Amino acid sequence: GSLLVGSFLGPGFLLSLAGGVASMAAMALMAPGTWRLWSPLAVSAAGAVVHGAAQLLALKALQLLPAGDLFWLVPLVLVPALVAGLFTAVYADPIV
Repeated sequence: GSLLVGSFLGPGFLLSLAGGVASMAAMALMAPGTWRLWSPLAVSAAGAVVHGAAQLLALKALQLLPAGDLFWLVPLVLVPALVAGLFTAVYADPIV
């Protein structure tokens, strides 16, 4: 979609890329075949939280976020991410 609307490599694309790469790396390290220590619930929750944290760090790195705004934005991003990760794991468990 970003190629069609001319926003390829724009801020939205870079935020999505940072979140996706970071969450995939975190979940790959926690995958059941890797160490067999983590439940699917923990893997999903960690992936969601890492996704949000990476997007916040990318916002800061791209200087799209004023200095003091990161502190109050962290709970507003990471708490819903944790809830979404847990929700995804609970409802995907019967399918997987």
